[in-house]
Amino acid sequence: MKTKEADGMMYFALLSQVNLLSQVHHPNLVELLGYHTSYEKQNPVQMLVYEYMPGGTLMDHLYGMPLIIYTF
Repeated sequence: MKTKEADGMMYFALLSQVNLLSQVHHPNLVELLGYHTSYEKQNPVQMLVYEYMPGGTLMDHLYGMPLIIYTF
């Protein structure tokens, strides 16, 4: 079972990452748009939100996965 101190350390680590990533601007990198945290007892959630990357995921671009285009 995690303690409140461990939760606080995780939150501080997330804020440190958000602070660093929000200062990085480069044409070849996607921009960090925001973050979300929710610390419920059984299901803590930490999420970083990046800008949309057209043409597939980063893994698709790095490892040459086949491009699947969905049309709705």
